[in-house]
Amino acid sequence: MKTKRLNILFPLLISLILGIVYTLTIAPGLSWANRGADGGDFITAAATGGVAHPTGYPTYLALAWFFQQLPLGNLAFRTNLMSAFFAILTALFVADLVRCSFSGSEQNTRWAGFLAGLAFGLSQLFWSQALITEVYTLNAFFVILLLWLSLAALKPEQHVFFKPVWLERLGGLIFGLALGNQITVVFLLPVWLLFGTRRLTEGQALQKRNSFIHPQQINWPGLARRVGWLCIGLLIYATIPLRARSGSPVNWGYAIDWDGFWWLISGGNYQGRVFNLPAEYLWPRIRNWAGWLQTQFGIIGLTIGFYGLLYGTPRVKRYYWITGWIFLAYSIFSVGYDSSDSYALLIPAYLVFAIWIGLGVGKLLEEVEKLPRKAWLYPLVITLTLGVILVNTGLLYPQVDASRDKRAEIFAQTVLATAPPHAIIFTSDDEDVFALRYYTYALGQRPDIAIFSGALQFGWYQEVMRYTYPDLVIPIAADDCLACTRSVLITTNRERPICESYPFETDVLVCEP
Repeated sequence: MKTKRLNILFPLLISLILGIVYTLTIAPGLSWANRGADGGDFITAAATGGVAHPTGYPTYLALAWFFQQLPLGNLAFRTNLMSAFFAILTALFVADLVRCSFSGSEQNTRWAGFLAGLAFGLSQLFWSQALITEVYTLNAFFVILLLWLSLAALKPEQHVFFKPVWLERLGGLIFGLALGNQITVVFLLPVWLLFGTRRLTEGQALQKRNSFIHPQQINWPGLARRVGWLCIGLLIYATIPLRARSGSPVNWGYAIDWDGFWWLISGGNYQGRVFNLPAEYLWPRIRNWAGWLQTQFGIIGLTIGFYGLLYGTPRVKRYYWITGWIFLAYSIFSVGYDSSDSYALLIPAYLVFAIWIGLGVGKLLEEVEKLPRKAWLYPLVITLTLGVILVNTGLLYPQVDASRDKRAEIFAQTVLATAPPHAIIFTSDDEDVFALRYYTYALGQRPDIAIFSGALQFGWYQEVMRYTYPDLVIPIAADDCLACTRSVLITTNRERPICESYPFETDVLVCEP
């Protein structure tokens, strides 16, 4: 009975601590905090039944719509809550994964899991994304869930409620849905398809069970089930053409045909950034990668994490291959991705490092228990580790706090209040176009004005604008020339005032006299 209570107590403590911290720092509405400009696009696409920017994010939009039905706060706040909700779930699964995978006493594994889950939940990058509308906490949830299911498949005797065949079906379905949220989860494909499909017999010894996989040892029917159910999960992408026909004004790619659909789901306008970082920026990016890792957990956290990697004792040795692959894959991809916010792609790598921290804490507690007449060291190790996490939290608080960020709302409200009747507004950045779309499309304010982004030269965007603003004359693109298309738009709609929005200038809206 005591063991069951403790197994419940630690998850409750994680939920309570993270719930309080996230509640104090979450954005109360639309926010630009923590590089959250895309939030306006996601919120509006979910609310209007539209399609977000590539790769479409159908899983995210479906879940966001459900959170938007909550009777709490405004539309943006409800979608922000989704990020916090999945952040807490992810931290809980990190804790349970460490507890299940560490080879030690129940007391040590509980403390190790608790501290690992808390360390990850309060790490700077993950915490910052838990406060705004973004896809990263949901992606982290899918990553840890797939890792947890992989552990269950490797040691099915510890998960009596999940028969192996159902683990394969459930995991495959979840994997497909995860790809509908963020395609970088594909880095887990070797883990899910291979590391849990080895055929085991009752007579196998533990060391043989933990050896590397050989083709003749793969459970091919199980592998086929995983692939089949993964394909079923991928059917979430079939909702994109339906969304594209919904009439939503947020309709990237206008994916009603194959060309538009493929452009969208393949990340058409982002493909050129993959492993395309200029050589002169490579070394600075690597240094930034190391600095960001230190920022997440501090020097002491880094030390414990690497100690756990080198000396921790997980029940399944193969987990070193699994976690090591994920850490390296996401790190290499983030370093080579040519974008100023590529650091956000590192969250799954930090998740893995939090698992190593848990293994390190567990190993330290085991070693302390072996010391004669040093019982006072055991609570000291726990107290110091918890203290380091809380001190780091206090230092990071001002950097991630989004509770006072009202820049996006002030900007959008100012523009809408000062825009002339029936104005055509040309936007300059993601910040202004997504904020204005949120207020005009999702909240229905100022339906008389028309918002145009820098995608005006694309044919698919023109089609969307034609049915969004049927009273305007929208020109056909001329050789994908933005300036040319914009000039024709202004000329053919001379009766409409023309304005430019500047989200980071004193005069946020400048209109022609």
